[in-house]
Amino acid sequence: RNVGPVVDALVACGRSVLLPTVALARVVLGFYRALPKDAILAQVGLVTCFAGGYYPTLFSSLQAAQHCGWDVMVAAIQDLTNEAIEVVYALEDNSRRTDKEGEGNPVMEKERCHNSFRQKTCVILATVDPMKINQAAGALYTTWLGVSSVLEKEYARVITLSLTMARFMEQLFCFVLAPPAYMCIAADYHQWVPVAIGWGCKGLAMNIAWRIQRLMTAATSAMAGGLMFARACLRMLAARGFRFFGLVREDDKRSSLDEVIGFLVAGLGFYTQFETQWRSGFSFTVPWPVCLISWPFDFAERWIQWQITK
Repeated sequence: RNVGPVVDALVACGRSVLLPTVALARVVLGFYRALPKDAILAQVGLVTCFAGGYYPTLFSSLQAAQHCGWDVMVAAIQDLTNEAIEVVYALEDNSRRTDKEGEGNPVMEKERCHNSFRQKTCVILATVDPMKINQAAGALYTTWLGVSSVLEKEYARVITLSLTMARFMEQLFCFVLAPPAYMCIAADYHQWVPVAIGWGCKGLAMNIAWRIQRLMTAATSAMAGGLMFARACLRMLAARGFRFFGLVREDDKRSSLDEVIGFLVAGLGFYTQFETQWRSGFSFTVPWPVCLISWPFDFAERWIQWQITK
């Protein structure tokens, strides 16, 4: 009786969120597939240049996934999405059919309310393809295993730096905070003081280490993204016959204009990130109102960081 309304709310949420999201994703994907390769590279370069410090592990995950089964992962996500859409449509059809059958009949209406959860469960089990879901989930898990192993090696210095700082911070904080803590709590709980201080020191050290890593990533990603943007733009200009007195060439190795433009864009991207984070203590939180649309990426970044450092 209590589970039925919850299931109805989940179905309504899937109908109002999943379907528009999938439609929007397909439109965006079709738009990007119609773009030239250099136009996509220019946009990726700008995003990397101006947002590399905000999402270091997310960008690294995407790069690692390209070598750890990107096509398999995309196909698995598409299969799971299609199965979810079929479930939403099947539940809608079942709800309309049961409403029509029980219309004007209070006995059937009461019975439908009691058996709502069981009916929806039967519809879901009859609609989905368990083998496809099993294969898609296995593909996603296998891809994540490859990506996480790459990230653990790439960000091993963050873990090492945080543990080193935590060890020295724990000695200092135990010397400063332990005596007052012993005076404030009962003797039966004194054994928890060094443990609690150690946990706090590890958390603080991890936070500082990730802020340092994000600052370094902001600098390196700004240079890489700036060069990617400049070279893609110059290739598009050269393909359309714009030479600008011979400065624009199809082979970027024979010209230094791409480095000049790339490092100018990189300097602007790094300055934008540094100046924004200087006012927020280098927390690398996305400024308002951009955070209203970037919260899924923020959640993914925090989750990946927790997975590779837990």
